Amino acid sequence: MGLAHFAAGRPDKAIELARQALAERPGLTWPYRDLATYYAAAGKTELAEDALAKFVYLRPSMTVTSLRDGLRFMEPDLLERYVGGLQAAGLK
Repeated sequence: MGLAHFAAGRPDKAIELARQALAERPGLTWPYRDLATYYAAAGKTELAEDALAKFVYLRPSMTVTSLRDGLRFMEPDLLERYVGGLQAAGLK
C-alpha cells in the first residue's frame, strides 16, 4: 500500500503506512528501506538518512546494484524514483 501511495505522489501517506508496518511487526527490515525513500521524496532528508542507517545496519551488504536487482519487478520509472530516494539518503 505504501509503495502505491509513493507511486501516486503521496509520500506522506506512504510514510504513515511504512511506520504502521514497523509498529505492527517491529522485526521487519524492509519498512526502513521504504521509509528512507519516502522521507527523501517528502524532503525530510535527516529522517531519510536515519531510516537508511537502520536498514543498512540490519542489511549491511545492501547496495544500489543489489537493490535494483531485487526490485526489478517494479516499473522502470518507479524503480528509478525509489532508488533515487535511497541514493539521496546515502545508499551507495
